[in-house]
Amino acid sequence: MITIYTDRISNRLNYICNQLFKSVLGCEYKITTDRAEIVGFPIWYSDEKNENGIHIKPVQLLFEHGVQPQNVQTGTWDDLITLFPTEGGDIPFDLFAASFYLLSRYEEYVCDKSDAHGRFPVEESIAFQKGFLTDPLVDRWILKLKEIIIQRDAHQSFNLPTYRFIPTIDVDNIYAYRNHGLLQFVYCSVRDMMRDRWDLVRQRYSVVTRGKKDPFFNLSMVYNLHLKRKLHPVFFFHCGTFGKHDKRSIYPSFSYWKIRKRIAKDEVVGLHPSYNCSKHPFLLKIEKFLMIWNKESTERPNRFHYLRFRIPESYELLEKEGFTSDWSLCYSSQPGFRASTSHPFYFYHLKEERETSLLLYPTAVMDKTIKSDMGLNPESAIDYVSNLKETVASVHGTFITLFHNEHITDVFAWKGWHHAYEVLLDKCKVK
Repeated sequence: MITIYTDRISNRLNYICNQLFKSVLGCEYKITTDRAEIVGFPIWYSDEKNENGIHIKPVQLLFEHGVQPQNVQTGTWDDLITLFPTEGGDIPFDLFAASFYLLSRYEEYVCDKSDAHGRFPVEESIAFQKGFLTDPLVDRWILKLKEIIIQRDAHQSFNLPTYRFIPTIDVDNIYAYRNHGLLQFVYCSVRDMMRDRWDLVRQRYSVVTRGKKDPFFNLSMVYNLHLKRKLHPVFFFHCGTFGKHDKRSIYPSFSYWKIRKRIAKDEVVGLHPSYNCSKHPFLLKIEKFLMIWNKESTERPNRFHYLRFRIPESYELLEKEGFTSDWSLCYSSQPGFRASTSHPFYFYHLKEERETSLLLYPTAVMDKTIKSDMGLNPESAIDYVSNLKETVASVHGTFITLFHNEHITDVFAWKGWHHAYEVLLDKCKVK
């Protein structure tokens, strides 16, 4: 048992201690303001120092209410970057406040900037600015604290989680050519002719008029890739309509409905809402109704299309509609850990000062990011993602990847990525 002694108890302190000690370290803890209730190993979260236990000097963040701009200073703890440095404690910063600041996404509440799609810009995040975006810093802090506790109390036990790998598949486009409509067929064919892309013209003609298999219609293959490795991916299905930022096919097919139903029966599936769903509740409600869910599971996952969401409004909407988890917590243009942790955690609503029922799964890397934004070829991508996986494994975290079904192919700009994805599955899965 670890006892956290403090002068005041707040919802914020309860929340972050539950995540760090119970969810990550797997140990029992107790928060108290009464010295007489101290049992086990004590952590003194107070201005007052005590020689027995570990002293962490607090800043005011966990005892405030609401949201206001924070002057976030940085420091170091051996080889680790820290936030909210303090003097006089056994640890040179407020570990609880720093962890809460990153997990609650405090900086996203106070930032009024957005990118072209209305998203929080990665350049505005302190993790990007200070160079620790690809390092799950919160996980490293708490593991370092664990080592200090063991040095001072050898009888204290921990039950750390084991490394997990969860591949996820976003299904945006199921057809490259089929079911696009006559006008789009003619327009795209003329466009490719003018660009002297006769290979695409011939391929489109073969698929639409001769019944050749559409290159994007590969869900059975993707499903079987994971099945033979005993992996359980989460599939996120786009249920919106045709649009500039949405799916390209105008109408589905019986074959698509059949494979979706099969996947939903065997695996956890989630909704991939259309581009405007994050701002329009009625659209989300309709697309949730159209989704084919796993009826044997109570899980209702979500991942926003284009990773287009804003905190807290988008998460309020998900909670209201009964979604149980969100998997959108990453950046489109940079890999890494948006909340500086690789462990799932519940969203804390800063404006309402409460822990919500929405579980957030931090996604570490996306296919589009490593290819288009970082310019990696398949071989380099294998090395990069493998190293990121090792980072997560070293902190006993959950490694979540995001690939699109249309990119696990050997066509167009994604030649060679089918093989690369198979190699990554083998490297990332639990041995």
